[in-house]
Amino acid sequence: MVIQKEKFDEYEKQAKETARKKLKELREANNLTPEELANIIHVSKSLIESLENGNRNITIENALQLAALYNVSLDYIYGLTQLLITQVY
Repeated sequence: MVIQKEKFDEYEKQAKETARKKLKELREANNLTPEELANIIHVSKSLIESLENGNRNITIENALQLAALYNVSLDYIYGLTQLLITQVY
């Protein structure tokens, strides 16, 4: 199936916005400050703040780190599923 560029751009925009919101929700749900999270995943506090407020896009490396830390899937972070916990079979 071929996705039209406009449709793809909209999906990409939605995924980025969802990821931004999920990152903040997950951090707050785990009672972490931006500084504490930054120290855990070895990035700057300003990067965490920039990701959460939409000034920077999350890299796949950071998304993988956060998914592992919070035990969620990348699909959850990007809004492709509502399932919170990843399942290991």
